[in-house]
Amino acid sequence: MIFYESGHPEQPCHGARYYVLLAALVAAAGLFYLAWSSFHIV
Repeated sequence: MIFYESGHPEQPCHGARYYVLLAALVAAAGLFYLAWSSFHIV
């Protein structure tokens, strides 16, 4: 993660943090769905 502290430190960081949070949420949901589908295949 890159933080720019020259002009506005909160403006570029906010978008990056939002995308990281969204990616983590999607990854967690995908992992949970993968585990759920593998358990229900039996």
